[in-house]
Amino acid sequence: MLEDLFMNITIIVSYLFVMGFLHNYFMQKYKQKISRMQKRNNSIFAGVLYGILGILLMFFGIDFGLGVLIDLRLIAVVLAATFFSWEAPLIAGAIIATIRLVAFQHTEAAIIGAILTLTVAVVCILMKKYYKGQLVILNTYMNIFAGASMYGALYIFFHEQIDNVFLTFYSQVLLAFLGGLFSYQVASYIIRSNRLFLESLDSNSRLQSLIQNMQSAIIVESASRKVSFANQKFYDMLQILTDNSLEQEDSQYIMKLFERLVKGEQNFTNRIEDIVKEQQIVKNEMIFMKDGRAFERDYIPIHSKTGILIEQIWNYRDVTYRYVNELKDQQELQLAKVVQQSVLSDSFNHKEINIQAIYEPSKMLSGDMYAWYKTGEHQYGIIILDVMGHGVASSLVSVSIRALLQGIITKANHPRDVIIELNKHMLTNFRQDDFSTYCTALYATIDTKTRTLTYINAGHPPGLLLSEDKIEHLDKGTIPLGLMELAENIEVGTITWNKDEYKNLILVTDGFTELFDRDNQTHESWLHEVACTTKENSSFLQTVRQRIPDSDEELDDICVISIQLPPNTFLMRERPASITTQHSSLVFSASPLKEKSMQN
Repeated sequence: MLEDLFMNITIIVSYLFVMGFLHNYFMQKYKQKISRMQKRNNSIFAGVLYGILGILLMFFGIDFGLGVLIDLRLIAVVLAATFFSWEAPLIAGAIIATIRLVAFQHTEAAIIGAILTLTVAVVCILMKKYYKGQLVILNTYMNIFAGASMYGALYIFFHEQIDNVFLTFYSQVLLAFLGGLFSYQVASYIIRSNRLFLESLDSNSRLQSLIQNMQSAIIVESASRKVSFANQKFYDMLQILTDNSLEQEDSQYIMKLFERLVKGEQNFTNRIEDIVKEQQIVKNEMIFMKDGRAFERDYIPIHSKTGILIEQIWNYRDVTYRYVNELKDQQELQLAKVVQQSVLSDSFNHKEINIQAIYEPSKMLSGDMYAWYKTGEHQYGIIILDVMGHGVASSLVSVSIRALLQGIITKANHPRDVIIELNKHMLTNFRQDDFSTYCTALYATIDTKTRTLTYINAGHPPGLLLSEDKIEHLDKGTIPLGLMELAENIEVGTITWNKDEYKNLILVTDGFTELFDRDNQTHESWLHEVACTTKENSSFLQTVRQRIPDSDEELDDICVISIQLPPNTFLMRERPASITTQHSSLVFSASPLKEKSMQN
């Protein structure tokens, strides 16, 4: 009996796995056609397969003695009823009953066995229709009923030996229950495997479709560096035909294809090896081809939940057009930078006054602007301004203002006239519905004969007028230019000094003051300290330039103007221990850095 039982278990397991294998094979090969089949047609097909399983079990019965040969054909009917609609168990039962009658020549036992099989099929259909509980419990009820039905058949034939029938019934029910539960677990496992397999097919199909239609070149490699999939763009990038399939090719072959095209073949190969070794995500890495094409490369390793590498995705985006345009833009920006800096005033060196500046734009182009002019025999007009924002837009505004400065400054009789005229220009040209901006400015006139400084500060960082022991702030004035109409009675600052009282006037933009935001020392005290220990104006600005960090950190536009009034006697003296600060002094802050030269 044990040998027969083992044979039946082998048949059940083997047949179910073969069914699962064939199911996966046909679903993979004829997926589109099969997916269009109705659910009923699937159940009919399943009924035929389970009917064949029942036939196999029927011909390999288990000998229980007493001349009784019991088979497990009803398990096939129960499984069909458990997992499929009513057509499957009915067709399986009909096939088994028909073969039962044909094989055993319409004997009484054959007829009863056929009726029993059909009865079990019908009852299982009704049980599934009306029972809404868990599938495993339903399967258990079905198996119990099948075992009880088998007892009924045994009782019909062996009712005179009721005690032996009872013992046989006990063994039959236990065998049917265990065999049915085991078969259910095997079938459930195979069905789950099939479902996951089909879902993976769908996922892979969708992924391949997505990759195939992407505008970048993509290649997918296995953990062993074998090519799993490459889209058309990848073939185009390597300039090879799709007929030369890359699937299952190893990485060395792909490297050879790349090496004939990329610049710096050895560096390219070494970098690939490093990336694969590190298994870290890489984004936007530039590579260049010998034919002038440029690509951005991404690398994405795919790991399992346990951290095991499964696949590696390489993504190459053709950025040639963008790269070429960026080079052109950089060249144009460089030219614009030269043009913008060419309109800045050059250093002015005269026995009465010395004016120099450093200028450093944040993004090649700057919104900072400065200029100075000799307006009379001993009079000089100096302006520094900072247009809101950075880059091209703010630089265009500043250049527009620069075109007006000489005419306004040389004709105006007072700083008030200059500020009001510039404000009108800002409101007229740069205060629109779709675009508006403003600028801060500080305009000052210096009369070296009367030693008088007259200025207006329009929202700009205060200028600093330095003496040996104090700092005067140039903070009187009005709001930034371009916001609203200005009143005629703008506050004007005036400072008159003795011969050697003040020697340095420093103007800066807020880009320079921001360098000291994280320091304990203010930009005012630092500038005063440098001025006290530096004799020449150029040396002073050289020290200031060294204060600006030379790094990739994005800074605001920076501009510093230094004005020296000779003779410069106090700068060589020892700096006092403390400095007093008074409001109405002179030092200006601007942005961008470049030393300019302007001859008288």
